[in-house]
Amino acid sequence: MIEALQKGDEVATAAGVLGRVARISGNYIVLQVAENVQIVIQKSSVQTLLPKGTLNTIEKE
Repeated sequence: MIEALQKGDEVATAAGVLGRVARISGNYIVLQVAENVQIVIQKSSVQTLLPKGTLNTIEKE
């Protein structure tokens, strides 16, 4: 699953952080966690690939 990640995928990390993949570089992923907020994480910390649209649903709650 980790090797198949692409820009735009919505994921959850082992620490419970939800975000959208903005960029992939080697063993790291730039994850957009809010508008204009990006963090760099290790690929191995991605735990779950979420269904498309999950983040939009959560943001409205």
